[in-house]
Formats: sequence, C-alpha cells, structure tokens
Amino acid sequence: MIDATQNSLVWNYFREHLRKGNDLSQIASGEVDRCLGRIFIVSSCGFDDSVFDNIDEGGYFSYEDSVEEVILYIASLLHSQRRSIVFEDCVSKRGDRFLRDIRADRFFIGKKVYFFSNSESLGEEKIKSLISVSTSANSFAAFVFNGSFDDLFRNGSSIDSENLVAMPRFLESIILDAFDGEAFLVWRRQ
Repeated sequence: MIDATQNSLVWNYFREHLRKGNDLSQIASGEVDRCLGRIFIVSSCGFDDSVFDNIDEGGYFSYEDSVEEVILYIASLLHSQRRSIVFEDCVSKRGDRFLRDIRADRFFIGKKVYFFSNSESLGEEKIKSLISVSTSANSFAAFVFNGSFDDLFRNGSSIDSENLVAMPRFLESIILDAFDGEAFLVWRRQ
C-alpha cells in the first residue's frame, strides 16, 4: 500500500466517490470529513505521482492483481479483531430476482442492497465473492466497522434511518475503487 494522504487529488476523488454512492456512502462522507484519517492506494504495482492526474482512468494497473492485494488487506484487517464489513451494491434493488441466486447475507436501506459479513465467517474466497457481487461498472465501496453488528445486520433486514446515522461512528476503514476499477483507495481512521 502506498500512502497518498498528502495528495489533494486523491482526497477530492475519494470524497466525490462517496457523495455519489448510496445512503451509507453519503453518510460516511461526513465522517471522513470530520475525522482524522489516512488514504492509501492498494494496487498491483508501484507508480509515480503523475498517475494521480488520471485517477478516473484505467490502463495503469492489473485489476486481478489489485483485487488480490485488497483481499489480503481486508482479510488481515478482519482477522486481527472482531469487525464487520459491508459491501455497497450501487445497482441492485430490493426485490431484484437475481438476488435469490446470490449466496451472501444482505440487508437493505430503503430499496438499496448491502452485502455483509462478520469477521469470524470471512475467508479470502468469501471476500472475493463479496467483491464480485458488489462491484458494478460504475462503483465499488466497502466499509469496515469496529465490532460485530450481529443484532443490526441480519440477513434480509432493513436498517432504519436512526441506525444508519449512528453507523459511521464505528467506521474504521473505507475501501473504494479508483483508476477505472483497476486499483483501490483505503481510508483508515487514525
């Protein structure tokens, strides 16, 4: 991972990406603005700072290699203590028929779909599967929370606005796609 905390282009991209996301992304954007944090780039290879000028464009990194790197990062983060991870699906809606075929726990905020897992049930293959089902052509966002939300995250449940507003207090890390999905940005609370 490469520290990009001092790069204003990366911060601007990160904040804008969150603001364009679903409800959880939008609420998390306020937490990122309020809290001290650092941003890192997870990619398959090194690069020089000139690549930041094209953070919306691809052609710099290998998607498959970057996914493997972010899987390892998520696995190490989740297995070091009790945490929960939520993957935001920016395309699917509650009631979509194909959701029946996806073998992943989910909850809903309004009609929006979020896949989740607690750290004790999450291996590298499951992380890869959750990344795959939650990645759309236009967005990827994952949120790591400190602690387990067994009482809140129940398969098929709905999260009300009161619980949604409280969730960012427990945010530890946010992972977003960059470079047209070829790399990832990670925000970590300090």
